[in-house]
This record gives sequence, structure tokens and C-alpha cells, in this order.
Amino acid sequence: MFGANEGIIGREVARKKNEYQNHIELAKISKLYEAKQVLLRSTTRI
Repeated sequence: MFGANEGIIGREVARKKNEYQNHIELAKISKLYEAKQVLLRSTTRI
């Protein structure tokens, strides 16, 4: 099997992040998701 090229993956992740940040509705959803993840992590720690 072939491994994934980390350079290509990094560029694609950066491209998607840029795409989300430039689209207002997607940026709002992303921020809400991040806030929920942080809240979930802080409430599940013992």
C-alpha cells in the first residue's frame, strides 16, 4: 500500500481551512463546532 504524501495533505488542509474562513456561514459553523468541542472536553475531564 502507498502512504499519503504529508506535503499534499498539508496543502489540502490549508486550502480547506482558507475556503472555510472565506465563507462566512462555514466560518460560523466551524467556530461553533470548536466551541462545542472545547466545552465537551472541559466537562468530560475528571
